[in-house]
Amino acid sequence: MRLFAGIAKMLSWLVYAAIFAALAIAAPILFGYRPVAVLSGSMEPAYPVGSIIYYKAADFNEINAGDAVTFKIGSKE
Repeated sequence: MRLFAGIAKMLSWLVYAAIFAALAIAAPILFGYRPVAVLSGSMEPAYPVGSIIYYKAADFNEINAGDAVTFKIGSKE
């Protein structure tokens, strides 16, 4: 009986961790941010290849020197 209780407790913590991870990843989307993976070294050393970053559309006037910028190739926007 103790073994079952220990296994159930461990599984419940794994479920809590999974829920927390999902919320941490999805929460920025609720505020208009979108995830994108860094595919090349053009943003290093600030963002290493393989990093997941979030972006939000901005007007040209809101962009400052030194800001990281993403773009979509072939975008009509």
